[in-house]
Amino acid sequence: MRRSGDGAAEGYDYLEDPGTRERLLDFAGETTCRVTFSVPALHCVACVWLLEQLFRFEEGIGSS
Repeated sequence: MRRSGDGAAEGYDYLEDPGTRERLLDFAGETTCRVTFSVPALHCVACVWLLEQLFRFEEGIGSS
């Protein structure tokens, strides 16, 4: 993911669309949003570990 000078992620502007956000979010509060992803073809234990630890690598993710 590339970041512009102001820290905003480029290429993810569509996530600001209210209709798109409504379809993706399970919960949206004042400071927290919850999204559930289904990854049915995931076979590698290292990839599972990486997804479970994503909150440690990406600022702004509270838990995974």
